[in-house]
Order: sequence, then structure tokens, then C-alpha cells
Amino acid sequence: MKTVSLAVPAFNEEENVPLLCQEISRVFSGVDLDWEIIFVDDGSTDRTFEVISRLARKDSRIKGIRLSRNFGHQAAILAGIHHAKGDCVISMDCDLQHPPSRLPDFIQEWRSGSQIVIGIREAQKETFFKRLSSGSFYRLYNLLTAQKLEMHSADFRLLDRSVINQLLCFPESDIFLRGVVSWVGFRLSYVRYAQPPRKHGDSKYSLSKMIKLALKGTVSFSSRPLYLALAMGGVFIAFSIAYAAYILCDWCLGGKPVTGWASIIFLILIATGFQLLSLGVIGVYVASLFEEAKRRPRFIVWESVGLEEPPAERPEGKRITPK
Repeated sequence: MKTVSLAVPAFNEEENVPLLCQEISRVFSGVDLDWEIIFVDDGSTDRTFEVISRLARKDSRIKGIRLSRNFGHQAAILAGIHHAKGDCVISMDCDLQHPPSRLPDFIQEWRSGSQIVIGIREAQKETFFKRLSSGSFYRLYNLLTAQKLEMHSADFRLLDRSVINQLLCFPESDIFLRGVVSWVGFRLSYVRYAQPPRKHGDSKYSLSKMIKLALKGTVSFSSRPLYLALAMGGVFIAFSIAYAAYILCDWCLGGKPVTGWASIIFLILIATGFQLLSLGVIGVYVASLFEEAKRRPRFIVWESVGLEEPPAERPEGKRITPK
């Protein structure tokens, strides 16, 4: 019988972990598959790992990993994937906003031949800022990169073992999973779902984290911003030459030089702003190269419960032994 692994990152989710386990157990009771849940405690400051450990002692299908600190959502998903044994792996959030009731739909698509199944959030009531920021990210990403992302696609996805084996070979330290999953190819399908409200707690994805994720995704899969900065520089140089030619012609025809400072200050400010913008774009790419060049592990496993050691050939993060 085939096995489905669920990789679930958790950050301060002690109240949601038991509820998610109950829902997943209920859903899989009607599915003829073996299953396991791998919770990844991403540096929680509450009792999340204690709750996971207690549940793991009661049910061998529930397993847990505790990272040494908060490495971020993408790294936590990768930690779960690295330790998964299933014929496919489904990543989902711990807050129940990725509804477990839709898991059979993912599995049905997989059984029908899809090697990647991506969850797409349906239209829902959100704040104006949330709709604007989310929509802007997807449109800008698709404009700047060759890899296209479906609007409102999420980290609620199923990956076949053949895809996982390729994904584990990627050497990137700071990986953008949505882009990588789109890049690898394979047979792809979608499952649409309505996102329910959180059961407990607040979202841990702050504005700064969303901006960082957007920058990482764009830089990882496109060099177009660099060429865009170069093109804008050419436009400003052409404008400056044209303006200088206009002043020269005006002087030759007996005109008087402009004595006002407004236009000069305006040009200085806009040119300075463009220079700083260009340097910022270059700086983001240099920072990305700097992070990759250090080759630090994506995550550090502090302790685990219910798990065997992963195969040695997997390029996973480091492990340390708790005292």
C-alpha cells in the first residue's frame, strides 16, 4: 500500500496542532492509503513541540522535528520533505487554512497521473491591502520571470516522489519553493479551495516577511530587473542629452539661459533617485549571491520524535544532538 506524507511547518501553533491531527485522521479514515504527519517546529516559543511529542507517543503516524531556531516557512517545509518517506508529500500549513477536507482531491489528482498538484485559493473576503499586495506580487513576478505562477497559488501542494527526488538535489541555500516547483516541469494539475479562517492565533506572516519572500522569488528566477535598471539609465541619459541640445540651440538663437532652480533641482533629485534605485536592485542580487556563496545549511535539526535518521546522501541541513 502506498504512503502519503504530510509536511506541516508550525510556529507557535500549540492550539492548532491537535485540531489538525484530528481532522487529518478523520479524512484519511476513508482513504485506502498509509499516511504520516511530519510536524516541523520552526523555533516556536510556546509548547508546540511538547504537544507534537505527546501526540507522537500516542500515534506512530505522527512525527515531529524541532529546529534550533526560526529558519522560516520555506526551510521548515523542506525539513519536512527531507524526512518524508511517502510516495508523495503534501505540504500544508498548521493553522487549518489549508483545509484537510480537500486532501482526497489532491490524492485523486495524483492517482490520475499528476506529479504536482497545487492548491489555488478561491476568491474570498480580504482586506484591500491584502488583495492589492497579493495580486501585485503575482503580476509582477509573472512579468519579470519566465516561470509563471498561477494567481493565488499556495504552499498547499502535493509532490510525487519523482519530483521530491529532483527537488532534494537542488543546492540552493535560500530556495523559493513555488518557483522551483514551477521550474522542474512534470505533469501538473490544480485543486481549488476556499480558505477558512484561522481556528486559533494570528498569522505569523508579517508584511516584512511577505516582501522578503517576493524579493527572493523574483531574484531567484529573473535577471530582468538588472536589465530594466540599465534601460532606465539609457532613457535618462538620452533625456539629458536632448535637454542639453535644447539649451544649446536656445542659446544660439539668442535666448537667455534659464535662471530658475526648480528644473535643475528636479532633474538632480530624479537622477539621484534613479541611481539609488539601480544600486538597490544590484544590491539585492549581490546579497543573494553572498548568501549562496556561504553554503550554510538550510536548517538545523535540534531534536526529533518518531523519526529515523534520513539517508546520508540527502543534502539536508545539519543535525545537532540536544544536551
